[in-house]
Amino acid sequence: LNADGTATTRWWKAAYPSKWSGDASDDARSGGFYRHLDAALELLLGEDSEPLGRVPDDLVEVLVSVALGSPAVCALRSFSRVAAISIGHDDELLAAAARVAWGFRALMSG
Repeated sequence: LNADGTATTRWWKAAYPSKWSGDASDDARSGGFYRHLDAALELLLGEDSEPLGRVPDDLVEVLVSVALGSPAVCALRSFSRVAAISIGHDDELLAAAARVAWGFRALMSG
């Protein structure tokens, strides 16, 4: 996002969430997880969103763990290395990493 906020927002809007889940139907967009996705999209678009609460004491540690070890980040780094493509510059690479993360989410919540 810091490197290219416009490209991030463009990808998020285009891929959201049908490229991740494989299901673009309105029924597939229900539930709490999609409220989080909607809130993230609002932040990317600069729209008014719900106010954030108190900053948790462990925020930095949690963000570092997610930034370094989430399934999406690990997949993106792996795909980027194998395909010799710079991270963040290929929409299909980002979508593939998002699908991996979606798969992990399905395994953990099902």
